[in-house]
Amino acid sequence: MNNIFSIFTFISILLISISCLPKYKYSPYFHAVPSPSLSGEILSFNTTKVKDTSCSYIKEQVLGRDNVYDTYKSFNTLEYCVILFIHQTQNDTTYVLSDNQGKFEKKLQAGIYTIRFIQNDYNILEIQYLSIKLGDYAMLNVILGSVGSSGQKNNKSIKIEN
Repeated sequence: MNNIFSIFTFISILLISISCLPKYKYSPYFHAVPSPSLSGEILSFNTTKVKDTSCSYIKEQVLGRDNVYDTYKSFNTLEYCVILFIHQTQNDTTYVLSDNQGKFEKKLQAGIYTIRFIQNDYNILEIQYLSIKLGDYAMLNVILGSVGSSGQKNNKSIKIEN
């Protein structure tokens, strides 16, 4: 009888001490800390002149970063990213989709453009006041940051004075 009483006492003390521990809410699907929303950035931008001065070209690649610790080698290529080219003076908008490697190329008129990179689950990157002259061959590499598990948007607008 004494043995049963001591086991009952031990179990009671154990249950009371467990109930006094701090409570944490756990999701059955997600046990890590929510990842933050990341903003995009320009990796590289340069222009060269071409012999054909009747038009201009812009090309290169769109990449994506899913977390803060990604290194350049682990960026995702963002396939079928929508790239909008908004001509500032003519109020004309044209677009191109990146291919399955994240690469894009577009023939443009000369002018000042706002360029928007839009992809599902990634923040929008907007580049403003990008001047394209006749005969320019612009190469633009960008990276978009993921929205993250927080779901909070972190869109970024960059102004270029070139």
